[in-house]
Amino acid sequence: MINFLALFTFYVFTYFLGRGALLIFSKIKVLNITVIDENKNLFSVPINVFYPIIGFFVIGNLSILFNFFVSLGSVFTYGMFIFLFLGNFLKKMNIKIQIQEFYLFLVTLPILSVSSYLTGLSYDAGLYHLNYQNWLQDEKIILGLSNFHARLGYSSIYEFINVNFWQGNNHLIQHFVNLTFIAFFFTVMHYVYYNSKNLSVRIGILGILVFGLLDNFGFAGGKNGFIEIEGVTKYDTPFGIIFFLIVMFTSIHYLEKRTNDEELVLLLIFTLFSIQMRVTGVLLLILVLPILFKKNIVRSIKTNSLIIIFGISNILKNLFTTGCMYFPIEFTCFDYFNWYKSGFAETERNSISFALRSFDFSKPFGEWFQIWTEKYEYNLPTLKNFVFSLLILAILRILLTRENTFSMVKVLYFLFNFFMFIYWIFTAPSFRYGIGLFLSFIYFGSFFTPKSPRYSYIINKNLFMFLMFITILLLPRIDNYFQLLSDPFKLTTIEARKVDYIEKEFGFGVSPKDHNEICMVNKYCSPVYSNNTKFKVNKYGYKYFELKN
Repeated sequence: MINFLALFTFYVFTYFLGRGALLIFSKIKVLNITVIDENKNLFSVPINVFYPIIGFFVIGNLSILFNFFVSLGSVFTYGMFIFLFLGNFLKKMNIKIQIQEFYLFLVTLPILSVSSYLTGLSYDAGLYHLNYQNWLQDEKIILGLSNFHARLGYSSIYEFINVNFWQGNNHLIQHFVNLTFIAFFFTVMHYVYYNSKNLSVRIGILGILVFGLLDNFGFAGGKNGFIEIEGVTKYDTPFGIIFFLIVMFTSIHYLEKRTNDEELVLLLIFTLFSIQMRVTGVLLLILVLPILFKKNIVRSIKTNSLIIIFGISNILKNLFTTGCMYFPIEFTCFDYFNWYKSGFAETERNSISFALRSFDFSKPFGEWFQIWTEKYEYNLPTLKNFVFSLLILAILRILLTRENTFSMVKVLYFLFNFFMFIYWIFTAPSFRYGIGLFLSFIYFGSFFTPKSPRYSYIINKNLFMFLMFITILLLPRIDNYFQLLSDPFKLTTIEARKVDYIEKEFGFGVSPKDHNEICMVNKYCSPVYSNNTKFKVNKYGYKYFELKN
């Protein structure tokens, strides 16, 4: 109960941060949103549903911008929050409460909050996420930070969001960031299903919910690639959600052949947000750029200058911290910078590819597949469960569909999904990196039109509500519900464990005393296998890491 009240408060807080941000930036004409009306629909979804996610987008980007000049401690955070919150006074709210809002506050948020009982810090939180956020809290941008620990080069915008929600050593609020994305996902599904006039889109969403339900059954517990409640600081699900929603929104555009200016702004925000989370987001431009050119790309850039500023600052941040526009892609790197050594990014990319067992033609496909399935115990069961889910949906399609008419949209998205699947195999064939892709597969694999009125029950709203309720209910691990029953008024704490450190024998900093790679929050810590570095200050007062020869 207390966890729910805390999550509810956080959700409302981010709602008003996002609303204030939109009002401020549209007022000064750096975003092409002419009217902020809570009841205006974008892709069949009221604009106010997007406020929390837009709030995260703006918080993260303002943090990136200001970190060029100051550290992101509590003074900065409170100042930014006050500034964005005051934007709400620029326009009186005009909102009509609908059933979807009641569902969000009375079903989705309470159920998701239950996960707070047993969700802990992710492995990567201790490896580099909390470590990196500690640098952000204490220092303005550090040049060549990836030299100190290569993982620090993967500086997603998510770090710049989460750093603003530290509560001492309790990281519960950072868990709420992830839960807000999940609540947002289901709310969007709810609205699109209820409001869309396109039958294929609505049935595609039903397919997503069936996929989510099947996630709980099958081999090794049933994991099939659906969204999940992850350990704190991980952002695979948030990225997968943004990725899939861009795919779905662009499909709505191509099916309905229309996009207004506000919808274009939303696509641009989400596309940049996805790129800032993970470089894979760049590939979404394949879907978005044709819409942008159709709407007059020059005008769109001029009227949305804030997005351009945020995009440029993100690239500069990458260059300063890694020497690369997009780490670890070698051809985007410049050894002109004294903190970058040619080949460093390529070495890191090869290391990650080897760890994930990416396909590279060095072995026959069958031999590679055997190695890949043996790398992690969940690889093969998850693949089996995904294929099983596809088969279930295929059977439903055979039973319920009529003859399909040719659709160029379906063909184009099939090709896009196929391309993304090949990209996934060659770069990072881990299921947590493919959530958005698998959702897209299921969404388009479910497209069909019922063959007679007697099958109309499949687009019944009561069926949709039932499927969504069960899918949400089964997202938290069952053990969380037992914890809720045993202590319903507990406010959870999610703390970083204590680590003992020793001075490095060579180079700057410390390493874990037990020779583990988990540093937790100590910003001066990196694993013992990290590079041998010097920590210096340049003539402009910026600190930087330089590789020792």
